Formats: sequence, structure tokens, C-alpha cells
Amino acid sequence: MTPELIAIIAVGVTVVSVVLRQTNALRRETDALRREMNEKFDKLIERFDKLIERFKALEDRMTQVVEKQQAMLKGPLEGRWEAATCNRGA
Repeated sequence: MTPELIAIIAVGVTVVSVVLRQTNALRRETDALRREMNEKFDKLIERFDKLIERFKALEDRMTQVVEKQQAMLKGPLEGRWEAATCNRGA
């Protein structure tokens, strides 16, 4: 083999080696970034789940308050309705 051919092969092997090394480094960085993002998304999902639970509890409490207020108003209003229409309940 001529020295030129050896030089061409050596340069080709060097270029392939550099490309493979950079590809592996990029893959490692991408994997690390993916793991980090997955952890952050998992934490965010947990926070949203807790927030949803709090909203459901708040909704339940508000429903109870509204029902309680309606029950408190229902008795006096029924009495006034009966008085206004001259109807008596059984």
C-alpha cells in the first residue's frame, strides 16, 4: 500500500472514531436530560394530583355549605309560602 492510501485510511478511521465518540457523548447527555425531565414531570404530576384533591375537598365543603344554607332558608320560606297561599301542610 502506498503512503497516500495509508494516510487516507488513517484519516477515515480517525473521523469515524471522532463521530462515534461524539455520538456516544450526545446519547449519554440526552439520556441524562431525559431522566431529569421525567423526574421533574413526575414531581409536577404529583403536585397537580395534590391540587386536584384539594379542589375536590373544597368543592365538597362548598356543596355542604350551600346545602346547609338552603336547608336553613327552606323552612322559613315554606312557612311564608303557605301563609301567602293559605295552604296548610298536612
